[in-house]
Amino acid sequence: MDQNYPHSAAGKEPLLLQQPTTEDDNQKKTNCGFLLRIVAKWVLRTTMWAIFVAWVAILYIFPTQLGDSLYDKWNLLTEKSFFGITGGILLLASGPIMAIAVLAVAHLILVSGEDEFYPRKQNSTRKYPRAQLWTFPLIVGGPLGVVSAAELIGVVLFVGYILWALYFFTVRNLADLSTFKLTSAQFWYTVSTSIKFLGLHWSDYVYMIIESLITWGTNNYGVRGSIHLMELTGLRLAVIGLFCLAFLFLPIARGSVLLRLIDIPVEHATRYHVWLGHVTMLLFTLHGIFYVVGWALQGELLQEILGWKDDGISNLAGVISLSAGLIMWVTSLQPVRRWNFELFLYTHQLYIVFVIFLALHVGDFIFSRAAGGIFLFMLDRFLRFCQSRNTVDVVSAKCFPCGTVELTLSKPQSLRYNALSFIFIQIRELSWLQWHPFSVSSSPLDGKYHISVLIKVLGGWTDKLKERIVTTSSADEDDPEGAIRMDRNSKLCRKLTASVEGPYGHESPYHLMYEYLVLVAGGIGISPFMAILRDVFHRLDEGRPCLPREILLVWAVKKSEEIGLLSTINLDYLRSDIFDRLNLHIQIYVTRESDPPLVKLQPYLNMSCDEALQPLMILFTSLLIFRKKAK
Repeated sequence: MDQNYPHSAAGKEPLLLQQPTTEDDNQKKTNCGFLLRIVAKWVLRTTMWAIFVAWVAILYIFPTQLGDSLYDKWNLLTEKSFFGITGGILLLASGPIMAIAVLAVAHLILVSGEDEFYPRKQNSTRKYPRAQLWTFPLIVGGPLGVVSAAELIGVVLFVGYILWALYFFTVRNLADLSTFKLTSAQFWYTVSTSIKFLGLHWSDYVYMIIESLITWGTNNYGVRGSIHLMELTGLRLAVIGLFCLAFLFLPIARGSVLLRLIDIPVEHATRYHVWLGHVTMLLFTLHGIFYVVGWALQGELLQEILGWKDDGISNLAGVISLSAGLIMWVTSLQPVRRWNFELFLYTHQLYIVFVIFLALHVGDFIFSRAAGGIFLFMLDRFLRFCQSRNTVDVVSAKCFPCGTVELTLSKPQSLRYNALSFIFIQIRELSWLQWHPFSVSSSPLDGKYHISVLIKVLGGWTDKLKERIVTTSSADEDDPEGAIRMDRNSKLCRKLTASVEGPYGHESPYHLMYEYLVLVAGGIGISPFMAILRDVFHRLDEGRPCLPREILLVWAVKKSEEIGLLSTINLDYLRSDIFDRLNLHIQIYVTRESDPPLVKLQPYLNMSCDEALQPLMILFTSLLIFRKKAK
């Protein structure tokens, strides 16, 4: 398979590189319906961008004096309207993101009808590929991991907003302190005393430096000023934290139309939630500390903490909300999460306590600033709950000797996925609370009524699943690997109650948009690539649009017995001319065996198949296995 890409006998280019020849295809891009769809999508995208830019401008203007005056005018304008003050703030702060979500639904409806890929024009080929802003990595190996150009722009804008807000809020704080006639010496004494109260060791050195400036102490104005400074600073930090909270829940709404709009899969967007979570909890924690310092200086710490007012700010509710947030924050740190993932998972359900008591703490007027993102998350959670209540049948289960289980489930009619998707699976006989994500290993063209996943046995949940299959099934005599199989008629399949949530992942089938694919996998990471291979085979076999013409698969496995997973690809449907349009090359690295037995692949040669499929069978049985002695 090292030869150059073979053209077909007629010398034709691969599918999608050919120009359309039928009249319908020639008119596809010029008919009225297509043009209207293009115009509608352009209008929707432009409108969403305009709303987003206006929203960002509002966030940047808000901390300034101009923002303060405009904010007061907006409240006067909406006070006697249908919305009222609270509704006006909700419309101003959360309305834009809600409007973008509604427009995104309309945009996705238009895009969903475009299931075909159009061929490129011959004169549009480029010598050099264009850099993709969304995926081009600019930072590798930093504290944030791999950061693309678009992500870096977002981080810079977000950090810039926080610094911008801190600067203007600090200027306004100092202006307010002038009403207390606080001298510079008294101001620094207050800061030093507050830091010393927090127990930071370096505050002693600060105190020694400024001690000569404050030998005569502070008077009554200085004490009142220090208290006002603490509370005012805590209030400003809480305002910035609320704006961060408005974005916090957006990246983890798995079915979010916003993520689908910008084509960021939820598994990638989760790290945005992590970044925002650290910043939000840091701001809220400082908010609480500054208020505690102020109350301590007043000598009313306990009374203030336990205070719960019927109107205004309820401090006890804030303490409960912050406590729940701190528990989630600490258990989400990487060392804790690696030590006990379930502890992180279950304590994160305290987000309900966090949000409810935050709303009780600040009231509807202030909470409305962050309500938009929280509402979209709760809507997504409700829809996911409705989907997860439905059960699916376990069509078949197969346990390979390498410790991998292939689970085939019946597919709900409404579930549409592609080869890059993944789903969450719950089996109620194993656990009512645990949902586990698995990449699909089947192509949507494999069948309209089923979906398959490959599951590596690595933990308690997967151990229970494998044990149930092994104890109620027998070895499959027709399988060259001696795998254990059960079908839907077995007692176990009838006793298993499975639920599926999803699909999630990339909306666009990127694997169909490139002529050359390099797929690199390790162990069970081969699962999504099995789906890609199946999808490409099906499309070539059925004459569907499919751009890949050469695929290199590099697969590293610990033991040679894992190679048996390749048998999950059904070869019976393939035609003889597939390899006239596709050059497939597979390299497998066995890393934990000094002398991997190639004879294990021999049974695949004896599988009955059409003579036309022998090239593919030879490919699977003459894989390049690189031997590496275990250290």
